[in-house]
Amino acid sequence: SPPICMPIDELEAALKRHNETPLLRALMDSGNIMLIFASPDGSGWTAVIVAPTGAACVGAMGVALKMMSKGA
Repeated sequence: SPPICMPIDELEAALKRHNETPLLRALMDSGNIMLIFASPDGSGWTAVIVAPTGAACVGAMGVALKMMSKGA
């Protein structure tokens, strides 16, 4: 199936309706930004790739997110 893409503000609002909020932000070598959204209990998560234009696409989604350790 084709990727789910839309402006980041619309995608963030849609994820918020599913009780997912931003958890992690990372700058990619490509210049894009990767965001990980997750529900408070980790039962659902979504990885989003955001282009410099603000276009955002869902890269992956799943369940049972567990933080292994705190990063720097």
